[in-house]
Amino acid sequence: MRILACFKIVRDLENVIDSDWKSAKDAGFRIDYTKKLINDADQGALETALRIKDEEPETELCAVTVSGEDAASFFTGLFAVGYDTGARLIPKEDLTWTPGETAALLADYAEKTGPYDLILTGAQAPPGDSRQVPYLVAETLGLPCVDHVRMASHKEGELLVQRRTQTADEVYAVRGPVLLAMEDPQYAYLRVPTLRERLKVKGKKADAIDCCPQEDESGARVLELRPARQERNCRFAEADEVPRILETLLAETGQEDAR
Repeated sequence: MRILACFKIVRDLENVIDSDWKSAKDAGFRIDYTKKLINDADQGALETALRIKDEEPETELCAVTVSGEDAASFFTGLFAVGYDTGARLIPKEDLTWTPGETAALLADYAEKTGPYDLILTGAQAPPGDSRQVPYLVAETLGLPCVDHVRMASHKEGELLVQRRTQTADEVYAVRGPVLLAMEDPQYAYLRVPTLRERLKVKGKKADAIDCCPQEDESGARVLELRPARQERNCRFAEADEVPRILETLLAETGQEDAR
């Protein structure tokens, strides 16, 4: 069995200071002082692939990311815990806000290095959180896509997929090749390699592939970035003020009859 796990390297936006958010309109806006992380949902995808390999040791695992930043330390960790190969697709421009181009690069890589029995991705990743990449990759490759996946396992030639909807948990028996988009995965964190495991793969490197994405014909561009924060003003009211305050609020929202 061959599995391709796609992941994205993101910045810890919780550590961006307020003054930098205020300067986000400037061309020189930078947050490269923040810590680099593997996107949460993608960690679940990477760990799910490893757990399938735990069950079937002959499984071949490949990890791929689209990133203009160095990712050597991440790939060293992936090789240490059991990934066989890896690749960093290096675009000539920032693709943060162009999910279509990101998906096209991933699909092209999968097609050239495949076939794969299973492709795993996270459902979405910041800062765009477009939720488009998994579906676009599957569409380009002509594969079925199962979303909202929490867990997957492969036993005796059968791929069992658990997904969670708004009403129920569902279990499917799926035949590959197929793409699974992980969301709220049961195994949410990628295992941490030991020092001995990292030393065993010292010197092993992922392929670095320069890519030229297709031009975005939509003409869309980012005008502004700002944190999603809502400030609230409040005050304490005396008991005898509450009826008057409620009456005013109901009148302002057109809900006078709700009383």
